[in-house]
Amino acid sequence: MVGEPTLPRSSFSTLFARSPVKFVDATPLLSEARAIKTAQEVERMRLANELAALAMDYTREHMKQG
Repeated sequence: MVGEPTLPRSSFSTLFARSPVKFVDATPLLSEARAIKTAQEVERMRLANELAALAMDYTREHMKQG
């Protein structure tokens, strides 16, 4: 979701207010859908966590005061 806006710009809000079509906020639905992960996504998350842990361990071992 990096770079994805979480709130509509005011121009969109103005446009929606004048529209004869009723718009509803789909944020809860999208959040629920994004919470469901495929096996590939879970594996990528595990790998990212492993890499972050390795980086933290390396950093901890090589840190020096100052």
